[in-house]
Amino acid sequence: MKNIISYYRNEQGNVVLFVIGMLGIMMVLFILVVNLSSALATKQQSETTVSQASLAATSAFYEEVRRVITGFSYPEPIPPTEPDPEADSSAWEAYREALKEYEEKLEVYKFFTLFDNYVASAKAGLTGLEYRDWSDKELELQAFDVVINGALTNGRLLQEIVEGLLVGNNSIQQAAITMGILTIEKNGGILEEATLDIRDNRIEIRAATEATSTAYDGFVESVTEKLYQESSGPKIDFINLIWTKTLPVYLEYE
Repeated sequence: MKNIISYYRNEQGNVVLFVIGMLGIMMVLFILVVNLSSALATKQQSETTVSQASLAATSAFYEEVRRVITGFSYPEPIPPTEPDPEADSSAWEAYREALKEYEEKLEVYKFFTLFDNYVASAKAGLTGLEYRDWSDKELELQAFDVVINGALTNGRLLQEIVEGLLVGNNSIQQAAITMGILTIEKNGGILEEATLDIRDNRIEIRAATEATSTAYDGFVESVTEKLYQESSGPKIDFINLIWTKTLPVYLEYE
């Protein structure tokens, strides 16, 4: 009888140990699932952060370019006086040179005075299947690209003046950098080793969000890692023509 009682006690003890062991395993598995879910959520947050940062930086870049262009005032040129029909050839040659200079200055004057009209006209010309699914904002930015890119490759006085305004303009470049920083911070990202780069005429942001795993009773240790992601904004056709800062730019406050 004592043997039977002892046997059952052993069996009960084994069951208790088995249940405790299974509970421990289940707890470890639960913690692993929680940590995996947390890592996936952090990865998604990191992707959202860099996506919004690249879009915001691109938007800030465009806005600052527009501000610089529309804020510039170029004087209306005065046409040259046509010489007397009986004037010698040198007078007419000088007149033709003056007329050429006037036409170039007039082109510059019209560009800055009618800039928004030029963009609207370029936007109206973006038709056909290629642009069928484009949003109004995408069409406007593409039209803006067409106008600015055309001026920067003009080959005449207009190119010289627009280059002087845009190429290496610190306020334009800093606007994109600052907005990238602010957006990363706003979305809970970290600036350590975060960068802004230009790839394929797009502003690319690389940044991370920090993930900390849950520890469990010595079986699973708590680990903190930075999950880096990259994302690029819309294409800017002329960005490589005016960006001069060394790349990549590290996104940190100076």
